[in-house]
Parts: sequence; structure tokens; C-alpha cells
Amino acid sequence: MTTPYLHTKIASISDEDILQLLRELETVTLVPLHDNSFLLHYLQQCLYPDGTRKAAPITKKAVQSLNPVNPVFLSKKVKNLSKSEIYAVCLEVVKLNHDGLELHEGKTLYSFINFFFKKKRIQTTNTWVY
Repeated sequence: MTTPYLHTKIASISDEDILQLLRELETVTLVPLHDNSFLLHYLQQCLYPDGTRKAAPITKKAVQSLNPVNPVFLSKKVKNLSKSEIYAVCLEVVKLNHDGLELHEGKTLYSFINFFFKKKRIQTTNTWVY
């Protein structure tokens, strides 16, 4: 779990768990996947689909509407993803925020995404990411 994913273009990601998560996000948020997008930018766009400064958080109802037959990563607790590359993505996210994952492992993945991708939560280099 050492691959840096957040600054990787979606087209370059081959991990099936992450690709499944992206399909779930596309279904729940209606934000289309683009191969040229970086993972970090796509995750941000999922909360700000129309480019406004007001977030559109992922809701429990939307996550529950996903097909229950397929494994649903968005509804799983972060701690239950420790054997998945999705956990590596979560580690990258908390590092960008100068935080520790142990403080957020009890959250569901969609709550984790809502928490960290709200305006001004993720900081890269010298600028805030919106």
C-alpha cells in the first residue's frame, strides 16, 4: 500500500477496489468519471459538482440506493478497509490534512469523504484546494 493515488490520473489506476469506489461515487453523486482527472480532483468534484462554494455532501440515502448485491465501499467503516488500497487513499488524505487516520477509522467512507473534502480541509503545497 505505497502507491500514491491522490495525484494519479484515474486512467492510470488499476486497483479494482478503487475503481469500484469511483463507480459508486459516480452513481451516487452523478459526477462523471474522466480518465484525465486526478483522483484528488475527482473526489473534490464529487462534493462540489457544479463548481460552487457550497458542498453537496454524499447522503446516507444515496449510498443506500446502491445495489446491495455488490460490495459497497462507501457504506463501510474506514477501519474495515485496511486490507484494501482504499485505505491507502484514506492515509494520503489524512496526511494532506496533517491528521491521523486513527481519529477517523470509525467513520463510514462516505462520511470520511464528506469530512475531508469540504472547503479548506485539504491543503496542498501552499494553496488550499477547493
